[in-house]
Amino acid sequence: MNSTPRRRLAVVAAAGTLVGVDLAAKGAVERYLPDGQTLDLGLVDLRLGYNTGAAFSMGNGLPAWVLVAVTAAITLAVAGYAWRIAGRPGSPAAVLVGLTAVLAGALGNLIDRAGDGRVTDYLYTGWFATFNLADVSITLGAITVAGVSLLVADPGPQSHSTDSRPTRAPEGPPPPSGEKSSPLEIAVVERGGRPDRRRLRGPGTRTPRYNRGSHPL
Repeated sequence: MNSTPRRRLAVVAAAGTLVGVDLAAKGAVERYLPDGQTLDLGLVDLRLGYNTGAAFSMGNGLPAWVLVAVTAAITLAVAGYAWRIAGRPGSPAAVLVGLTAVLAGALGNLIDRAGDGRVTDYLYTGWFATFNLADVSITLGAITVAGVSLLVADPGPQSHSTDSRPTRAPEGPPPPSGEKSSPLEIAVVERGGRPDRRRLRGPGTRTPRYNRGSHPL
């Protein structure tokens, strides 16, 4: 079986399981815990509450259909991105897990809100807003995606010298200390071992010319 369908099937199965657990917990709290009653669980308490707005009760004055539409659009965007990442070879598994958690939380709250325009909350700490398992799933998933994205981010190109050729040493041995090189030695070294007759002549030296048919004595 190809890995892409397998990963996408895993996303659908995991998200569906998390949504089922969240909705079952909300239904159990509404059924067995009356409004206003608190059940101490140690780190958190169970207290039934309802949120007609978005996260942290923002947007309480907005119509329910607006919040449902916005939540549905965000959920579809997350689902599409998770589907795309699941079909991309070599994508980090942790990113896919985080996106699945975000998708499950958003979908759980969307289904809950679509019924009566409000979200059921039941986890109470005493120092923070009341929340639910869907909120926990969204928060942990977003932290996972952000953390992995920062860890695997490309640090950018680094400056390296592309010239790997060794530096060519000057031809010929240097003259001994305190000894000057003759013009012939300089010419031989600079011309690769062959004397440069132009360098042997001084700047004021002229080459004598002779008439045709004559020669010097």
